[in-house]
Amino acid sequence: MASPPPENLGRAIDLWREAYQQQMKGDLDQAITLYQESIRVCPTPEAHTFLGWTYSFQGRLDEATQECFRAIELDPDFGNPYNDIGVYLMQQDKLDEAIPWLEKASTRGATSRASSPT
Repeated sequence: MASPPPENLGRAIDLWREAYQQQMKGDLDQAITLYQESIRVCPTPEAHTFLGWTYSFQGRLDEATQECFRAIELDPDFGNPYNDIGVYLMQQDKLDEAIPWLEKASTRGATSRASSPT
């Protein structure tokens, strides 16, 4: 039997969804603030992954990769951060290093346990 979700998970999801909207509008600083607040409320792999993605828009690939590592620590079965690490490595012309990450992404799901209904 799955354990119940953390008490603040709903609020955290609302915050990262709001952050995503700001990111898509191009307000990256506001998106970063909201992703960080979401993580403070209740860390989720999505918030870490999307925070990393936002950092990548600013060329902050090392920080982006670190956020993906944090997402993987929270949910090793969530495929998105593996894919993103592969993409960040490709952006740095580290193609050989990217391949294993992209392969790992292809064997995992696109939804994390944190945001999936139980």
